Amino acid sequence: MSSHFADIEVFVSNLDSADEADDVAALVEAALGRAGYQASVSVATSAYVGEEGGR
Repeated sequence: MSSHFADIEVFVSNLDSADEADDVAALVEAALGRAGYQASVSVATSAYVGEEGGR
């Protein structure tokens, strides 16, 4: 059994919709899996409200 773990936060700012967040999570999980890591990716999304007023 491994003696260490990592809790990592990734910020992605250029999504066109909240639905794309699931695609990003799948990409991250797959990449880590191919590298030999066991990974569980969770996603929290929110609308960006900046100078443009959001989309």
